[in-house]
Amino acid sequence: MIGRGGRILKHMNIKPFLWGGVGYPCLELLYRGRTHPSMALCGAVCCAALCRIARGRGPLPLLALKGACAVTAAEYAAGMLFNRRHRIWDYRRLPGHVQGQVCPKFFAVWYLAAFGVMAAVRSGIFPRPRA
Repeated sequence: MIGRGGRILKHMNIKPFLWGGVGYPCLELLYRGRTHPSMALCGAVCCAALCRIARGRGPLPLLALKGACAVTAAEYAAGMLFNRRHRIWDYRRLPGHVQGQVCPKFFAVWYLAAFGVMAAVRSGIFPRPRA
């Protein structure tokens, strides 16, 4: 039954998935010198979510806060799926961490990243798909 799914795919924009799936692992390589294949999937999902949230109504700082929450939730989910033994990342030494998977320091980083991505979306880098 392709009908509904086909219509949904027709309206999707693949660019955010590609930017996130390639961009996030590259940023990790620059920052930490290593990454993990699961980070490409997480980056793709997060970038697509940020682009979707950016198209909502409201001031950019509030949308970026929603985006940071979405990215932190995705980071936690990815951590519980792929990082149970803390071999990919480990926030256990950082204050306020939750099971070593997420922490306030990186929530702030995700807020700044979300703000940047959403500003780019609003400027037209990721155009809306045609109806």
